Amino acid sequence: MIEATITGLKLPTPKILVVDDTPAKLIRNRLILKKLDCEVIEAKSGVEALAVFEQHELAVVVLDIQMEGMDGFEVAQIISRHVRGKNLPIIFSTATYFDDADRIRAYGSGAVDYLIEPSDETILLSKARVFLELYRSRQELAWLLSERIRLEALARHEATHDSLTALPNRRLFLDRLDQSLLRAARRNSMFALFYIDIDDFKPINDRYGHVAGDELLKAIGARLLRNLRKADTVARFGGDEFAAILDEPINALDAMNKVERLAIELRRPYALTVPGIADPVEAVVGACIGVSLYPDDATEAEALLRSADTALYRAKRLGKNSCLRAESTASI
Repeated sequence: MIEATITGLKLPTPKILVVDDTPAKLIRNRLILKKLDCEVIEAKSGVEALAVFEQHELAVVVLDIQMEGMDGFEVAQIISRHVRGKNLPIIFSTATYFDDADRIRAYGSGAVDYLIEPSDETILLSKARVFLELYRSRQELAWLLSERIRLEALARHEATHDSLTALPNRRLFLDRLDQSLLRAARRNSMFALFYIDIDDFKPINDRYGHVAGDELLKAIGARLLRNLRKADTVARFGGDEFAAILDEPINALDAMNKVERLAIELRRPYALTVPGIADPVEAVVGACIGVSLYPDDATEAEALLRSADTALYRAKRLGKNSCLRAESTASI
């Protein structure tokens, strides 16, 4: 695609369609319009012009009225009825006398201007330049609006997601927790909240460096996502601490079984790419998990978080790879 730079933005070069069934006029208009910063596309009939219109985004159409078969009026009417053609400027070109009735018909067909042939080169350039500038302004504005929307979405994502793992951060997790509370209360259902603390993370980080530690955290986050459902929420709270919301387990036993299976998955080895080491490094870590259930253990966000945190603390005191529910003594 040919491109042009407009006020520092790289946008597609505008295209002008020239339609005329007289080869000499077609060549003349093409040579004139090429003096503008645009791409000129030619069509020798109304049918060909409509085909070009379907295939390209056009900035301006210079359209001959008197053509064999489908004349310019018909072409303009079809283009102007199309969604993409409603704001497409059409400049009619005619070699015959153009009275008031013709002008009314031209504007009614969708034209915005007209030329009496043979027209002066300056007139054609002047008319085309005006519409090209309007087109560029619209394109630049659309790009700027799109970029603003993208940057705002990026800012929202960065404010609510962990920069390393791209998982939700504590802020978004707490918002999801509030949503889970409302949903569970409405449905009279259960959900589980659990805190995850990774065992033996520090030795990996100390031995192989922070790059390896970061890779391990990303791999742990990805594994958590793979082993939970889309309806569940996985978050990183910082360091080697994660949290999750398990949506609607069948009962307490079902929730604990899923947490225990998750802990087993987290103990599977991780292959890490470490700078300066040719082969992947195998890292083996575990996890202690503290669990609280709504509504059995608590019915408010703060109480659920406190219960899960207390359960995690007790699990860590039992030793590595322990999984405890609030006020429970079972471990894996």
